[in-house]
Amino acid sequence: MHLTRALGQPIIIDNRPGASNTIGTAVGATAAPDGYTLTWGSTTALSTAPVLMPNLPYDPVKDFAPVIEYARVPALLVVNPSLGVRDLQGLVALAKNRPGQLNYASNGPAGSLHIMGELLKVTLGIDIVHVPYKAAAPALLSILANETQLGFDFPVTSASHVRAGKLVPLFLTGRERAPNLPDVPTAADVGYPQLEVIFFGGLLAPAGTSRQIVLRLNSEMAKIVRTPEIVDSLRSTGAVAPGGSPEDFRKVISEELVKWRRIVKVTGVKME
Repeated sequence: MHLTRALGQPIIIDNRPGASNTIGTAVGATAAPDGYTLTWGSTTALSTAPVLMPNLPYDPVKDFAPVIEYARVPALLVVNPSLGVRDLQGLVALAKNRPGQLNYASNGPAGSLHIMGELLKVTLGIDIVHVPYKAAAPALLSILANETQLGFDFPVTSASHVRAGKLVPLFLTGRERAPNLPDVPTAADVGYPQLEVIFFGGLLAPAGTSRQIVLRLNSEMAKIVRTPEIVDSLRSTGAVAPGGSPEDFRKVISEELVKWRRIVKVTGVKME
């Protein structure tokens, strides 16, 4: 709606779900570079999928002209209250006392929350068992029901359960605390900066799109993400709007691809 008003052009959303968001991303990569087809790029499609799926029909760096980073959000490690731990140190102590007896939920094999769970295991030197679900929602429900004892989720879906005392938050993976969970520490706060991971989303044009078009789109989107309505909306979900230049977003994409390549190598996670 905001971009429609700014450009004086109708915006048609063409959802192409599936294959870790890579189907729609591939369509965007091969679109005409005329500024009329834009792609929503995410950590999944631009960082994890390219590492786990080497035969993708697009290159996340070479096949796009980044426009702007729209949103950035951390993941959140939560545990069921019945586990009896209140902080990360308590979880480490319990897991080392009960190796192989604690289960963590994820959004499926090689999903982002699975990778984060394995990174947690490697970093903390603990033995916890992966229980995959088909999506993040049922994984979260399993933690709430104590079918599994812990797992990573996102502030947008976990914050209300944290405030209700149904989940205990241990830390956020972002560089800064989440706006809707200001009392929850970051990975660096709890002594493990190597667990710092962000999840981003932003607007992309096909490679070859003129600089003039990219800058116009960036300018209009930068105004939109600074409006109180958008800022408040993102903050309510635990996200922030970095904004910035096309070059800033290109740097994020490149750096996150390197980071996730390292994480996947360290954890040994593979597509099944």
